[in-house]
Amino acid sequence: MIAHVSDCATHLTGSCFQVEDPKSKMPRPLNTYSLIVAPPGCGKTDAGEAIRRFYGELVQQHERERGEMLRCYQDNLIAWQARQSGLTRRIKQIESHHDMSDEERNERLQDVEQRRQQLLSEEPVEPLTAPCRGNDASFAGMKKRVTENPNLWICVDEGALFFAKQNDATVSLFNSSYSGQPHKSLTANTSSEPVKPILTISIATQRKPLDQFLDSAMGALCLGTGFFNRFAVVYVDADDVARAKKFETAEPGRASEAYFSTMRHFFEEGVKQGEKGYDMRPILKVSRRATHVAESAERCIRSVVAEYAPFFDELNYPVRAYERVIRMAAVDHAFEGVDGDITAEEIENALERVIWHIDNFRLLFERTDKSYLHLEDADRIAELLFRRGRNRPFPISQMKSMGLELSMSNLRLRNGIACLLKERRLKQIETPGGVHFKLC
Repeated sequence: MIAHVSDCATHLTGSCFQVEDPKSKMPRPLNTYSLIVAPPGCGKTDAGEAIRRFYGELVQQHERERGEMLRCYQDNLIAWQARQSGLTRRIKQIESHHDMSDEERNERLQDVEQRRQQLLSEEPVEPLTAPCRGNDASFAGMKKRVTENPNLWICVDEGALFFAKQNDATVSLFNSSYSGQPHKSLTANTSSEPVKPILTISIATQRKPLDQFLDSAMGALCLGTGFFNRFAVVYVDADDVARAKKFETAEPGRASEAYFSTMRHFFEEGVKQGEKGYDMRPILKVSRRATHVAESAERCIRSVVAEYAPFFDELNYPVRAYERVIRMAAVDHAFEGVDGDITAEEIENALERVIWHIDNFRLLFERTDKSYLHLEDADRIAELLFRRGRNRPFPISQMKSMGLELSMSNLRLRNGIACLLKERRLKQIETPGGVHFKLC
């Protein structure tokens, strides 16, 4: 569910904003890609149903309104073409008139030409299509969509269908779109200008189709070209599903209503931005303090990479992790309607998720047993607490700082602490200052 919420926000804000890279000072797209790997029957499709349904309603409403505007546009276009034909005939009449002087002929031609130039500037503009969602990940299918509107959300809940359609052209399109570059094989319907696709990709798949794809020649190409570098990876195993089923579910409430309201706002703003031109999207900037935090975030990512260097050196996965931190922070900033520049807290929150994505990617590709990882993390947490002082309680409110020091995602930190509590190597105590952890 979290991935669907995040990807939808990315898709909608991506049509309205860009973000300035703190290092290069160049504008970058906000769009990101996600890959969810989970067992069959765990609710991958159902998790995003409410969002997809509401999004579909927004598209249908826009298409109804566009249908009315399209009829008006066609009437105006016919009238405009008639006026243009009239001026063309008038020019021919003046040029073929033999009873006027050259000076008079030139004056009349100049007057008609001015009227013609004015008319050209008043050419009716066809109403734009809305940002759209689809599941056809073939090159032909995506080409058809992005030439109508560059902002496309590819949302696939059967990974086998997505992987089967991948080839050199689609991988090239995905990689160039992520970098905000036009693709040479895509041109707009009304001109020969290359289109800059604004793609957001959400893939939900079972483990087997992914493994089969990775064992293929195309899978090797994707790894070699950095295709998977651009993905936020979420890996859910059977144990994760069993734990999740213990929690009660609730019907959509106020939070969902607020989210849908924001979806509607950015959907409408995305249509308006399309009329202005997506190249004119406002650029979000990272505040000075947040820039320093981003530098620390990059060092933190490097430390995570260094911990598993042989594995990551081969796959070259985290190369774009720093850039994803900036993009995710920008999406949060825009979607929540925060004024001013991107904050340090937003960078920290994005970093926490990116570290989690890196962990998931390693677990998925290295096939490390998660239960073993929990025990390994528990030992590292216990060692850190011991260094800080065996008899010194650690406040639960400072868990984020512990995670950053250990280069560990919040989920791994919580699982490691749960192992320590279960093994009675750690106890939870309450003090006047709040809840604390203490080594036994």
